[in-house]
Amino acid sequence: MTAACRPLPILRKLIEYDANHMTIYQYAALDTQGVEQSGSIEADSPRAAAQALRGKGLYVVTLRDAAAMPARTSQDVLTQLRELEPVGTFDRVFFFQQAALMLRSGLTLLEALDTAETLAKSRRLAAAIRRVSQAVRGGERLSEAMAREPRIFPAMAVQLVKSAEASGELDQTLERIAQDLDRKADIKRNLLTALMYPTIVVLAAVGVSGFLVVGVIPKMAKFLERKGNALPSATQNLLDLSNLIQRWGWLIAVVLLATIVLLAFAYSRPRGRLAIDRALLKLPKVGHSLRTASVTQLAWSLSSLLKSGVTLLESLKITADLIPNKAIAGVLKEAQARILAGRDLASALDSPLLPKLVPQMAAIGERTGSLDSVMAELGVYHQRELALQIKRMTAMIEPVLTLLIGGMVGYVYYAFFQALFGMSA
Repeated sequence: MTAACRPLPILRKLIEYDANHMTIYQYAALDTQGVEQSGSIEADSPRAAAQALRGKGLYVVTLRDAAAMPARTSQDVLTQLRELEPVGTFDRVFFFQQAALMLRSGLTLLEALDTAETLAKSRRLAAAIRRVSQAVRGGERLSEAMAREPRIFPAMAVQLVKSAEASGELDQTLERIAQDLDRKADIKRNLLTALMYPTIVVLAAVGVSGFLVVGVIPKMAKFLERKGNALPSATQNLLDLSNLIQRWGWLIAVVLLATIVLLAFAYSRPRGRLAIDRALLKLPKVGHSLRTASVTQLAWSLSSLLKSGVTLLESLKITADLIPNKAIAGVLKEAQARILAGRDLASALDSPLLPKLVPQMAAIGERTGSLDSVMAELGVYHQRELALQIKRMTAMIEPVLTLLIGGMVGYVYYAFFQALFGMSA
Protein backbone atom coordinates (compact mmCIF):
# COMPACT_ATOMS: atom_id res chain seq x y z
CA MET A 1 0.00 0.00 0.00
CA THR A 2 1.43 3.39 -1.00
CA ALA A 3 1.66 6.36 1.36
CA ALA A 4 -1.04 8.17 -0.63
CA CYS A 5 -3.53 5.48 0.20
CA ARG A 6 -2.87 5.40 3.95
CA PRO A 7 -5.32 8.24 4.91
CA LEU A 8 -8.23 6.34 3.37
CA PRO A 9 -9.10 4.25 6.52
CA ILE A 10 -9.12 7.39 8.65
CA LEU A 11 -11.36 9.19 6.13
CA ARG A 12 -13.69 6.13 6.03
CA LYS A 13 -13.99 6.22 9.85
CA LEU A 14 -14.83 9.93 9.79
CA ILE A 15 -17.56 9.34 7.19
CA GLU A 16 -19.00 6.44 9.23
CA TYR A 17 -18.95 8.55 12.41
CA ASP A 18 -20.81 11.37 10.66
CA ALA A 19 -23.41 8.93 9.28
CA ASN A 20 -23.98 7.37 12.70
CA HIS A 21 -23.92 10.66 14.58
CA MET A 22 -26.85 10.86 17.03
CA THR A 23 -28.77 14.03 17.84
CA ILE A 24 -29.74 14.95 21.41
CA TYR A 25 -33.42 15.88 21.79
CA GLN A 26 -35.02 17.61 24.75
CA TYR A 27 -38.46 16.21 25.50
CA ALA A 28 -41.49 16.78 27.73
CA ALA A 29 -43.79 13.78 28.11
CA LEU A 30 -46.49 12.26 30.33
CA ASP A 31 -46.20 8.84 31.96
CA THR A 32 -49.05 6.35 32.41
CA GLN A 33 -50.13 8.16 35.62
CA GLY A 34 -50.34 11.51 33.84
CA VAL A 35 -47.24 12.90 35.62
CA GLU A 36 -45.08 15.15 33.47
CA GLN A 37 -41.54 13.94 32.76
CA SER A 38 -38.77 15.86 31.05
CA GLY A 39 -35.20 15.13 29.99
CA SER A 40 -33.05 14.38 26.97
CA ILE A 41 -32.72 11.41 24.63
CA GLU A 42 -30.23 10.57 21.90
CA ALA A 43 -31.57 9.42 18.52
CA ASP A 44 -30.86 9.79 14.84
CA SER A 45 -34.22 11.47 14.08
CA PRO A 46 -37.23 12.99 15.90
CA ARG A 47 -39.36 10.02 14.83
CA ALA A 48 -36.89 7.56 16.34
CA ALA A 49 -36.77 9.60 19.55
CA ALA A 50 -40.57 9.61 19.82
CA GLN A 51 -40.71 5.85 19.20
CA ALA A 52 -38.08 5.25 21.89
CA LEU A 53 -40.04 7.34 24.39
CA ARG A 54 -43.30 5.54 23.56
CA GLY A 55 -41.47 2.27 24.15
CA LYS A 56 -40.80 3.51 27.68
CA GLY A 57 -44.50 4.18 28.26
CA LEU A 58 -44.26 7.95 27.77
CA TYR A 59 -46.68 10.13 25.80
CA VAL A 60 -44.65 12.81 23.99
CA VAL A 61 -45.88 16.38 24.43
CA THR A 62 -42.92 18.33 23.01
CA LEU A 63 -39.69 17.21 21.31
CA ARG A 64 -36.96 19.66 20.29
CA ASP A 65 -33.42 19.51 19.01
CA ALA A 66 -31.21 20.51 21.95
CA ALA A 67 -28.66 22.18 19.66
CA ALA A 68 -31.36 24.37 18.08
CA MET A 69 -32.95 25.37 21.39
CA PRO A 70 -32.27 28.95 22.51
CA ALA A 71 -30.58 29.57 25.83
CA ARG A 72 -32.96 29.67 28.75
CA THR A 73 -33.56 33.12 30.17
CA SER A 74 -34.68 34.13 33.64
CA GLN A 75 -38.14 34.79 32.17
CA ASP A 76 -38.33 31.19 30.93
CA VAL A 77 -37.40 29.90 34.39
CA LEU A 78 -40.03 32.17 35.97
CA THR A 79 -42.67 30.87 33.54
CA GLN A 80 -41.82 27.26 34.40
CA LEU A 81 -42.00 28.03 38.11
CA ARG A 82 -45.42 29.64 37.68
CA GLU A 83 -46.60 26.45 35.93
CA LEU A 84 -45.86 24.58 39.18
CA GLU A 85 -48.33 26.70 41.17
CA PRO A 86 -51.36 24.77 42.46
CA VAL A 87 -54.60 25.19 40.51
CA GLY A 88 -57.41 26.58 42.66
CA THR A 89 -61.01 25.44 42.58
CA PHE A 90 -62.10 28.82 41.21
CA ASP A 91 -59.78 28.37 38.20
CA ARG A 92 -61.25 24.92 37.49
CA VAL A 93 -64.82 26.20 37.85
CA PHE A 94 -64.08 29.12 35.53
CA PHE A 95 -62.59 26.79 32.91
CA PHE A 96 -65.57 24.42 32.85
CA GLN A 97 -68.08 27.29 32.83
CA GLN A 98 -66.33 29.08 29.97
CA ALA A 99 -65.91 25.87 27.96
CA ALA A 100 -69.62 25.08 28.38
CA LEU A 101 -70.60 28.60 27.32
CA MET A 102 -68.38 28.53 24.24
CA LEU A 103 -69.71 25.12 23.14
CA ARG A 104 -73.29 26.38 23.52
CA SER A 105 -72.34 29.42 21.43
CA GLY A 106 -71.39 27.20 18.50
CA LEU A 107 -67.60 27.01 18.85
CA THR A 108 -65.89 23.70 18.12
CA LEU A 109 -64.20 21.81 20.93
CA LEU A 110 -60.71 22.77 19.74
CA GLU A 111 -61.70 26.44 19.44
CA ALA A 112 -63.17 26.32 22.94
CA LEU A 113 -59.98 24.75 24.36
CA ASP A 114 -57.73 27.29 22.61
CA THR A 115 -59.83 30.18 23.90
CA ALA A 116 -59.96 28.72 27.42
CA GLU A 117 -56.17 28.48 27.40
CA THR A 118 -55.84 32.20 26.71
CA LEU A 119 -58.43 33.05 29.40
CA ALA A 120 -56.90 30.87 32.14
CA LYS A 121 -55.20 32.92 34.85
CA SER A 122 -53.32 29.92 36.23
CA ARG A 123 -50.24 29.13 34.14
CA ARG A 124 -50.37 25.51 35.25
CA LEU A 125 -53.98 25.17 34.15
CA ALA A 126 -53.19 26.89 30.85
CA ALA A 127 -50.34 24.45 30.22
CA ALA A 128 -52.64 21.50 31.01
CA ILE A 129 -55.33 22.83 28.62
CA ARG A 130 -52.68 23.23 25.93
CA ARG A 131 -51.60 19.60 26.35
CA VAL A 132 -55.24 18.47 26.25
CA SER A 133 -55.80 20.48 23.07
CA GLN A 134 -52.73 18.95 21.43
CA ALA A 135 -53.90 15.46 22.36
CA VAL A 136 -57.38 16.11 20.93
CA ARG A 137 -55.80 17.40 17.71
CA GLY A 138 -53.82 14.15 17.62
CA GLY A 139 -57.03 12.13 17.57
CA GLU A 140 -57.64 11.43 21.25
CA ARG A 141 -61.01 11.92 22.90
CA LEU A 142 -61.38 14.76 25.39
CA SER A 143 -61.91 12.39 28.30
CA GLU A 144 -58.73 10.46 27.42
CA ALA A 145 -56.72 13.68 27.23
CA MET A 146 -58.14 14.91 30.54
CA ALA A 147 -57.34 11.57 32.18
CA ARG A 148 -53.66 12.28 31.51
CA GLU A 149 -53.93 15.30 33.82
CA PRO A 150 -55.14 13.73 37.12
CA ARG A 151 -53.74 16.58 39.21
CA ILE A 152 -55.79 19.12 37.26
CA PHE A 153 -59.01 17.31 36.36
CA PRO A 154 -60.61 15.04 39.01
CA ALA A 155 -61.69 11.50 38.14
CA MET A 156 -65.35 12.43 38.40
CA ALA A 157 -64.97 15.16 35.76
CA VAL A 158 -63.20 12.70 33.44
CA GLN A 159 -65.95 10.11 33.86
CA LEU A 160 -68.72 12.65 33.29
CA VAL A 161 -67.03 13.92 30.12
CA LYS A 162 -66.61 10.33 28.92
CA SER A 163 -70.34 9.72 29.35
CA ALA A 164 -71.16 13.05 27.69
CA GLU A 165 -69.10 12.16 24.63
CA ALA A 166 -71.41 9.18 24.12
CA SER A 167 -74.62 11.13 24.73
CA GLY A 168 -73.64 14.35 22.92
CA GLU A 169 -74.43 16.59 25.91
CA LEU A 170 -70.91 17.89 26.51
CA ASP A 171 -71.88 21.51 27.18
CA GLN A 172 -74.48 20.55 29.80
CA THR A 173 -72.06 18.13 31.43
CA LEU A 174 -69.29 20.72 31.66
CA GLU A 175 -71.75 23.12 33.31
CA ARG A 176 -72.74 20.35 35.76
CA ILE A 177 -69.08 19.73 36.61
CA ALA A 178 -68.57 23.43 37.33
CA GLN A 179 -71.61 23.51 39.62
CA ASP A 180 -70.45 20.38 41.45
CA LEU A 181 -66.95 21.77 42.04
CA ASP A 182 -68.41 25.08 43.22
CA ARG A 183 -70.75 23.39 45.71
CA LYS A 184 -67.94 21.26 47.14
CA ALA A 185 -65.73 24.32 47.53
CA ASP A 186 -68.60 26.13 49.28
CA ILE A 187 -68.96 23.27 51.78
CA LYS A 188 -65.23 23.30 52.53
CA ARG A 189 -65.23 27.09 52.84
CA ASN A 190 -68.11 27.05 55.33
CA LEU A 191 -66.41 24.43 57.49
CA LEU A 192 -63.12 26.31 57.53
CA THR A 193 -64.87 29.59 58.34
CA ALA A 194 -66.71 28.00 61.26
CA LEU A 195 -63.48 26.59 62.72
CA MET A 196 -61.26 29.59 62.01
CA TYR A 197 -62.96 32.05 64.38
CA PRO A 198 -62.60 30.00 67.59
CA THR A 199 -59.05 28.99 66.65
CA ILE A 200 -57.92 32.61 66.23
CA VAL A 201 -59.64 33.72 69.46
CA VAL A 202 -58.09 30.90 71.50
CA LEU A 203 -54.62 31.55 70.09
CA ALA A 204 -54.92 35.27 70.85
CA ALA A 205 -56.07 34.59 74.42
CA VAL A 206 -53.26 32.10 75.03
CA GLY A 207 -50.75 34.59 73.63
CA VAL A 208 -51.91 37.44 75.87
CA SER A 209 -52.08 35.23 78.95
CA GLY A 210 -48.64 33.79 78.19
CA PHE A 211 -47.16 37.27 77.87
CA LEU A 212 -48.60 38.30 81.24
CA VAL A 213 -47.51 35.09 82.98
CA VAL A 214 -43.99 34.96 81.53
CA GLY A 215 -43.22 38.65 81.06
CA VAL A 216 -45.15 40.73 83.60
CA ILE A 217 -45.86 38.64 86.71
CA PRO A 218 -42.22 37.48 87.30
CA LYS A 219 -40.94 41.07 87.25
CA MET A 220 -43.61 42.17 89.70
CA ALA A 221 -42.92 39.17 91.93
CA LYS A 222 -39.21 40.05 92.12
CA PHE A 223 -40.10 43.62 93.05
CA LEU A 224 -42.41 42.41 95.83
CA GLU A 225 -39.79 39.98 97.13
CA ARG A 226 -37.23 42.80 97.38
CA LYS A 227 -39.72 44.74 99.52
CA GLY A 228 -40.10 41.70 101.73
CA ASN A 229 -43.84 41.32 101.08
CA ALA A 230 -45.36 37.85 100.89
CA LEU A 231 -46.79 36.98 97.51
CA PRO A 232 -50.57 36.49 97.27
CA SER A 233 -51.62 32.91 96.56
CA ALA A 234 -52.95 33.69 93.06
CA THR A 235 -49.75 35.51 92.15
CA GLN A 236 -47.65 32.65 93.56
CA ASN A 237 -49.58 30.14 91.43
CA LEU A 238 -48.93 32.16 88.28
CA LEU A 239 -45.28 32.55 89.28
CA ASP A 240 -44.94 28.78 89.69
CA LEU A 241 -46.51 28.31 86.27
CA SER A 242 -44.13 30.89 84.82
CA ASN A 243 -41.11 29.11 86.33
CA LEU A 244 -42.36 25.79 84.98
CA ILE A 245 -42.74 27.20 81.48
CA GLN A 246 -39.34 28.91 81.56
CA ARG A 247 -37.64 25.76 82.82
CA TRP A 248 -39.40 23.14 80.74
CA GLY A 249 -40.80 25.23 77.91
CA TRP A 250 -38.33 23.83 75.40
CA LEU A 251 -39.39 20.28 76.29
CA ILE A 252 -43.07 21.18 75.96
CA ALA A 253 -42.37 22.74 72.55
CA VAL A 254 -40.44 19.64 71.42
CA VAL A 255 -43.25 17.33 72.55
CA LEU A 256 -45.88 19.45 70.77
CA LEU A 257 -43.79 19.59 67.59
CA ALA A 258 -43.13 15.84 67.70
CA THR A 259 -46.84 15.17 68.21
CA ILE A 260 -47.74 17.32 65.19
CA VAL A 261 -45.08 15.60 63.05
CA LEU A 262 -46.26 12.14 64.12
CA LEU A 263 -49.88 13.02 63.39
CA ALA A 264 -48.92 14.41 59.98
CA PHE A 265 -46.89 11.28 59.23
CA ALA A 266 -49.74 9.03 60.35
CA TYR A 267 -52.21 11.02 58.24
CA SER A 268 -50.04 10.49 55.17
CA ARG A 269 -50.40 6.70 55.58
CA PRO A 270 -53.67 4.91 54.63
CA ARG A 271 -54.18 3.19 57.99
CA GLY A 272 -53.24 6.28 59.98
CA ARG A 273 -55.53 8.52 57.95
CA LEU A 274 -58.39 6.06 58.36
CA ALA A 275 -57.92 6.00 62.14
CA ILE A 276 -57.70 9.82 62.37
CA ASP A 277 -60.76 10.30 60.16
CA ARG A 278 -62.73 7.87 62.33
CA ALA A 279 -61.66 9.78 65.44
CA LEU A 280 -62.70 13.10 63.87
CA LEU A 281 -66.20 11.75 63.22
CA LYS A 282 -66.54 10.99 66.96
CA LEU A 283 -65.79 14.57 68.03
CA PRO A 284 -68.85 16.33 69.50
CA LYS A 285 -70.53 18.78 67.10
CA VAL A 286 -67.50 18.95 64.78
CA GLY A 287 -67.75 15.26 63.89
CA HIS A 288 -71.46 15.61 63.10
CA SER A 289 -70.74 18.52 60.75
CA LEU A 290 -67.94 16.58 59.02
CA ARG A 291 -70.28 13.62 58.53
CA THR A 292 -73.01 15.86 57.09
CA ALA A 293 -70.51 17.49 54.70
CA SER A 294 -69.34 14.06 53.49
CA VAL A 295 -72.92 12.85 52.97
CA THR A 296 -73.71 16.03 51.00
CA GLN A 297 -70.77 15.41 48.69
CA LEU A 298 -71.66 11.71 48.45
CA ALA A 299 -75.24 12.42 47.41
CA TRP A 300 -74.37 15.08 44.84
CA SER A 301 -71.58 13.01 43.28
CA LEU A 302 -73.79 9.94 42.94
CA SER A 303 -76.58 12.05 41.48
CA SER A 304 -74.33 13.67 38.84
CA LEU A 305 -72.71 10.38 37.83
CA LEU A 306 -75.95 8.40 37.65
CA LYS A 307 -77.66 11.19 35.71
CA SER A 308 -74.82 11.05 33.15
CA GLY A 309 -75.32 7.34 32.59
CA VAL A 310 -72.46 5.97 34.70
CA THR A 311 -73.18 2.57 36.25
CA LEU A 312 -73.92 2.34 39.96
CA LEU A 313 -70.76 0.39 40.78
CA GLU A 314 -68.55 2.80 38.85
CA SER A 315 -70.34 5.76 40.48
CA LEU A 316 -69.68 4.34 43.95
CA LYS A 317 -66.01 3.78 43.07
CA ILE A 318 -65.50 7.32 41.79
CA THR A 319 -67.41 8.86 44.69
CA ALA A 320 -65.34 6.89 47.22
CA ASP A 321 -62.18 8.44 45.74
CA LEU A 322 -63.70 11.93 46.02
CA ILE A 323 -64.80 11.77 49.68
CA PRO A 324 -62.09 13.40 51.87
CA ASN A 325 -63.01 11.38 54.96
CA LYS A 326 -61.55 7.92 54.35
CA ALA A 327 -63.79 6.29 56.97
CA ILE A 328 -66.91 7.22 54.99
CA ALA A 329 -65.10 6.44 51.73
CA GLY A 330 -64.52 2.96 53.13
CA VAL A 331 -68.28 2.54 53.59
CA LEU A 332 -68.76 3.16 49.86
CA LYS A 333 -66.06 0.64 48.99
CA GLU A 334 -67.74 -1.93 51.22
CA ALA A 335 -71.04 -1.10 49.52
CA GLN A 336 -69.53 -2.03 46.14
CA ALA A 337 -68.58 -5.47 47.46
CA ARG A 338 -72.05 -5.97 48.97
CA ILE A 339 -73.78 -5.03 45.70
CA LEU A 340 -71.56 -7.48 43.81
CA ALA A 341 -72.64 -10.10 46.35
CA GLY A 342 -76.27 -9.50 45.37
CA ARG A 343 -77.50 -6.92 47.90
CA ASP A 344 -79.38 -3.75 46.99
CA LEU A 345 -77.95 -0.25 47.44
CA ALA A 346 -80.06 0.56 50.50
CA SER A 347 -78.78 -2.39 52.55
CA ALA A 348 -75.25 -1.89 51.17
CA LEU A 349 -75.20 1.67 52.54
CA ASP A 350 -76.50 0.65 55.97
CA SER A 351 -73.61 1.71 58.24
CA PRO A 352 -73.27 3.43 61.63
CA LEU A 353 -71.05 6.02 59.95
CA LEU A 354 -73.91 7.21 57.71
CA PRO A 355 -77.21 8.78 58.80
CA LYS A 356 -80.19 6.41 58.63
CA LEU A 357 -81.78 8.75 56.08
CA VAL A 358 -79.20 7.75 53.44
CA PRO A 359 -80.18 4.05 53.05
CA GLN A 360 -83.86 4.96 53.43
CA MET A 361 -83.72 7.47 50.57
CA ALA A 362 -81.65 5.01 48.50
CA ALA A 363 -84.40 2.42 48.96
CA ILE A 364 -87.01 4.93 47.74
CA GLY A 365 -84.88 5.82 44.73
CA GLU A 366 -84.38 2.18 43.78
CA ARG A 367 -88.06 1.39 44.20
CA THR A 368 -89.22 4.35 42.08
CA GLY A 369 -86.42 4.17 39.50
CA SER A 370 -85.35 7.77 40.19
CA LEU A 371 -82.20 7.22 42.23
CA ASP A 372 -80.36 10.17 40.65
CA SER A 373 -83.15 12.63 41.53
CA VAL A 374 -83.49 11.24 45.05
CA MET A 375 -79.74 11.59 45.63
CA ALA A 376 -79.88 15.20 44.41
CA GLU A 377 -82.67 15.96 46.91
CA LEU A 378 -80.67 14.22 49.63
CA GLY A 379 -77.69 16.45 48.84
CA VAL A 380 -79.81 19.61 49.01
CA TYR A 381 -81.29 18.51 52.35
CA HIS A 382 -77.91 17.81 53.91
CA GLN A 383 -76.48 21.06 52.55
CA ARG A 384 -79.19 22.98 54.41
CA GLU A 385 -78.62 20.79 57.46
CA LEU A 386 -74.89 21.55 57.31
CA ALA A 387 -75.51 25.31 57.14
CA LEU A 388 -77.81 25.04 60.16
CA GLN A 389 -75.28 22.94 62.09
CA ILE A 390 -72.50 25.44 61.40
CA LYS A 391 -74.72 28.29 62.56
CA ARG A 392 -75.63 26.42 65.76
CA MET A 393 -72.03 25.43 66.38
CA THR A 394 -70.85 29.01 65.97
CA ALA A 395 -73.59 30.26 68.29
CA MET A 396 -72.60 27.68 70.91
CA ILE A 397 -68.85 28.23 70.59
CA GLU A 398 -69.03 31.98 71.19
CA PRO A 399 -70.35 31.85 74.81
CA VAL A 400 -68.09 28.88 75.62
CA LEU A 401 -65.05 30.77 74.35
CA THR A 402 -66.16 33.86 76.24
CA LEU A 403 -66.32 31.94 79.51
CA LEU A 404 -63.06 30.09 78.88
CA ILE A 405 -61.03 33.08 77.74
CA GLY A 406 -62.67 35.37 80.27
CA GLY A 407 -61.75 32.94 83.03
CA MET A 408 -58.12 32.71 81.88
CA VAL A 409 -57.58 36.44 81.43
CA GLY A 410 -59.68 37.25 84.53
CA TYR A 411 -57.53 35.04 86.75
CA VAL A 412 -54.36 36.66 85.42
CA TYR A 413 -55.73 40.12 86.12
CA TYR A 414 -56.94 39.02 89.55
CA ALA A 415 -53.41 37.87 90.41
CA PHE A 416 -52.02 41.06 88.89
CA PHE A 417 -54.17 43.34 91.05
CA GLN A 418 -53.55 41.24 94.14
CA ALA A 419 -49.87 41.87 93.61
CA LEU A 420 -50.55 45.60 93.26
CA PHE A 421 -52.51 45.66 96.49
CA GLY A 422 -49.63 43.78 98.14
CA MET A 423 -47.25 46.53 97.06
CA SER A 424 -49.40 49.25 98.59
CA ALA A 425 -49.81 47.35 101.89
